[in-house]
Amino acid sequence: MIKERGYRSIELGGHSFTLEWADEESGFLINLICQDIPNSNLLTPDSIFRLHTNNSKTKVTIFFGNRCIYRGINRIHGLNIIISTMLQQLELLCTNGIFLRAALVSLNGKGAIIIGKAGSGKTSLTSALILSGWSYHGDQVVFIADDELICESLATPLLFKDNWKLPTCNDSLSDIQASEYNGQTILSVSDLLPDCVSNKNSVVPEILIVSHFESGASISITPLRAGLAAFHFINSILNKKKFNQSGLNKVGQVIKSLRSFELVYGNFEQLSSLNMLFSEYDELKPS
Repeated sequence: MIKERGYRSIELGGHSFTLEWADEESGFLINLICQDIPNSNLLTPDSIFRLHTNNSKTKVTIFFGNRCIYRGINRIHGLNIIISTMLQQLELLCTNGIFLRAALVSLNGKGAIIIGKAGSGKTSLTSALILSGWSYHGDQVVFIADDELICESLATPLLFKDNWKLPTCNDSLSDIQASEYNGQTILSVSDLLPDCVSNKNSVVPEILIVSHFESGASISITPLRAGLAAFHFINSILNKKKFNQSGLNKVGQVIKSLRSFELVYGNFEQLSSLNMLFSEYDELKPS
């Protein structure tokens, strides 16, 4: 049961955010964002979000510090603004490592980073891996600290674009999880698969998957040379403007530690054969 008033604190890369709610409905919305993310133990947050609802008009009001960043009736849009604002702040704050636009999953201790351009099917691929038994760490960003080769992420809800839905889950979704805004659908991992595992721990990455969606294409997976993998990896870095030579050296260190692949597919149904496709490579097989 959600308390009428409360807060949750979450962190990534040594930086934390506090999300406060002023009523039960806004507490439910914050819980949707944070339900798979461990509570932060950092005492002083970098930023604070405050959220409350107006039951008479079903409006949601969201403050970031003293600034109102959303007031309206679309709760999904409001949640998306909170997540987007957090990621923008983390991009500015996380200067002591690599901050990637990427997803992170793991299987039997093997961490897999998923990268790709906007619209390349990263979220669809991530959801397919979850349904195939992989643990979910996060779908938006991945942080790798300068002084270690360990990945962290935020297990926020999956955000699908272009009115995409997972047909097998529609009957079990509540109104808020099935809601859409501007062609986007938000879906908590526990609704995607009630028995799935959201891994709250950091993980050592061993695999890099470059996702590429091309409508009508056949599904395929091929190994990538280190140079091409580094090219895609650098293009996914959000804080590369703050990079110096040590940052580039870190990229080289990460790429050398990974076995890299490019995965091309043309529709979501093809992803049901992932386990069979991965069986061709020892690095992608369950250990």
